[in-house]
Amino acid sequence: MGDSCVGKSNLLSRYCHNKFTLEFNSTIGVEFISKNINIDGKVIKVQIWDASGHTKVRAITDAFYRSASGALLVYDVTRHITFVNTQRWLADLKNHADNPNMVVTLVGNKIDVRQSVMVATEVGKSFAALLVYDVTRHITFVNTQRWLADLKNHADNPNMVVTLVGNKIDVRQSVMVATEVGKSFAEKESLDFIETSALRATNVDKAFNDLVNNLYRNQISKTRDIEAQETMALSRSVSISSGNNEPAHYKLKIEAFSLLSEAGIIKYDSDVFEAGGYKWKLELYPKGNEKEYVSDHISVYLVICDTQSLARGWEVHVYFKILIYDHIRHNYLTIQGDDGKRTRFHEKKTRWGFRKLISLDSFKGSENGYLYGDSCEFGAEVFVVPKYAQKDQCLSMIKLPTTMNTHTWTIPKFSTLTDGPLYSEDFKAGQVKWKLSLYPKGTKAGKNTNLSIFLRPHDFGSDSDEWRVYAKFNIRLKIHGTEGTHKNEEADHWFCKTADGWGFPCFMKLSDLHDSKNGFLFNDTLIVEAQILIVGILKNLV
Repeated sequence: MGDSCVGKSNLLSRYCHNKFTLEFNSTIGVEFISKNINIDGKVIKVQIWDASGHTKVRAITDAFYRSASGALLVYDVTRHITFVNTQRWLADLKNHADNPNMVVTLVGNKIDVRQSVMVATEVGKSFAALLVYDVTRHITFVNTQRWLADLKNHADNPNMVVTLVGNKIDVRQSVMVATEVGKSFAEKESLDFIETSALRATNVDKAFNDLVNNLYRNQISKTRDIEAQETMALSRSVSISSGNNEPAHYKLKIEAFSLLSEAGIIKYDSDVFEAGGYKWKLELYPKGNEKEYVSDHISVYLVICDTQSLARGWEVHVYFKILIYDHIRHNYLTIQGDDGKRTRFHEKKTRWGFRKLISLDSFKGSENGYLYGDSCEFGAEVFVVPKYAQKDQCLSMIKLPTTMNTHTWTIPKFSTLTDGPLYSEDFKAGQVKWKLSLYPKGTKAGKNTNLSIFLRPHDFGSDSDEWRVYAKFNIRLKIHGTEGTHKNEEADHWFCKTADGWGFPCFMKLSDLHDSKNGFLFNDTLIVEAQILIVGILKNLV
């Protein structure tokens, strides 16, 4: 993404096909290319959308930001205005992207122009006359041959003296965006930064591959963390009881338990059994699951089988128990995970259980009765239940990155505003659309004495009375110029149907606001910023 003519399409062409063209063909709307790359021995398919930089098709290109995982934000190092406009592109990305953790890399393209004169001086000397080309745009030099042919065909004087002029050499020296400027902006906005040349294939592969690598490693790290937390949480949140009832769905009797280890059986897979309309099996590690760093406990897991026949995106929710028979008291020790809560099996998590079901010392202790004459019995009960109960809820908390959490509201002709509320355009932060409301002459406790500003969710939960949204936020009045301090207030609040607005009735005294020395009003214009730091969304699951 980025302004037109910054070289986005050539970057993509160089990366995917190792091709570069000097001809300029503007992208119409959005173009799509996919490429397979290898990361850690795995083939990753990358889908890349090349969005036009023209403003007339912004409505089309904005729609493609919503599901994006990462972005290359490109500017032309020879055209400073394209660098200035990256702030507008970032704002668009923030307002339309659904992913608050999107990886964004700032790319300064066309560094080949900075490093050397695009058209060699020696080539220019081989011509003669006043024929002008732009040294920062190679196509203008290529076209000089056509202009020269026209000149020869139409000029009356066969001895005409022609001088070839390479213009805009000042661009290389003063108008270009220096590397330090790009780095500074990227650091400010928490972006990765790289400079490229599609013409010379400088850093093109690195720009794309680093972005994809970051996305991949973030996802792998996130997946591993989730799996580890789920396994550890289930193992820690254990409910233990005893009872006389036989296992409802499966019983495994092992004779000569000690021979499992002597035979080198690290893991034993039980036969498949049915429960609740699904097929299951037990995995038993007699000396613990070494992959989960267990060596002094028995590890037992419940595994769902034959999932190929299930619909894509399947989920199975169960209550399950693992039982161990006590030969002395003739009852069963019952271990239930997650404090008796539902356990969710799905495509990426087909195994749940207990990495530390029971210590080997306790299991082998003769006084406990679990191992009797080197024989033991394990059992399983699996009860399939609905996905949600009637009042199940989900609270999602999101901490927003600085590139995605700030909205700027410019209010011109402030002195002409009436007493009533003024509303900003809606803006998106943390999967919620928000609005600011401002009372130029105050309201409630600030009536006629203070400026009042409030934040509210916009069009959220309109179909239901039972919704709540939390926000920790800053509201800021910006000063004009470099001297002075912005007026900033921070708050947090749970918004709901009956209390959908919150803020500051007495944000600033009107006398301070209108005092020109303070710098808040300049040319009768006021600038308000809303920064959403943390968002929490509470929704019913049914």
